[in-house]
Amino acid sequence: MRTTRVKPPLSVLVGPAHSGKTAHILSALAGSIALGEEATLILPTGQAANSLRRELLLDHTFDFLGGPRVLTFIQFAVLVLERHAPEVQPIHPLVEDELLARIVEGLAGEGKITYHAQVLNFHGFVRAVRAFIMELKRAEITPDDFARFAGRRGATARDRELSAIYSRYQKTLRDLNLYDEE
Repeated sequence: MRTTRVKPPLSVLVGPAHSGKTAHILSALAGSIALGEEATLILPTGQAANSLRRELLLDHTFDFLGGPRVLTFIQFAVLVLERHAPEVQPIHPLVEDELLARIVEGLAGEGKITYHAQVLNFHGFVRAVRAFIMELKRAEITPDDFARFAGRRGATARDRELSAIYSRYQKTLRDLNLYDEE
């Protein structure tokens, strides 16, 4: 288990499962709250956040009217955007599907989609493309990264078309001041 501290006071605690991270967090939180400090815990998933909330409730050390905030990475990112870039707004998944459908239609009209031409009109195609893009984003693969992959020797038409869709999608989000969950 390793803790890294930076200024302003921020701690990053990493370690394998069952290495004592939760016990360390509970101890550090109790100390911080005793000193009157605020604490926000940021976890990767809703399941991890809910699990830690349960642990905190069972610990009985904390008054939850003024206790630590427990957020997921996505919730934290939304707070940062709301505070520092209020003009940037979230895109609803249904609007996201419509946006992707229009992007695919536009690229097809430009002659840039041929490999997927026979499945473009299936409802599941746009959802599958959205799921693929979200997976790329979770893996921190940017449109430029994927374009380099799709441009390499031996890449398929499928890769190039998905790269074009991903690049156009991300550019459109930026142009419209929108962001998706990933």
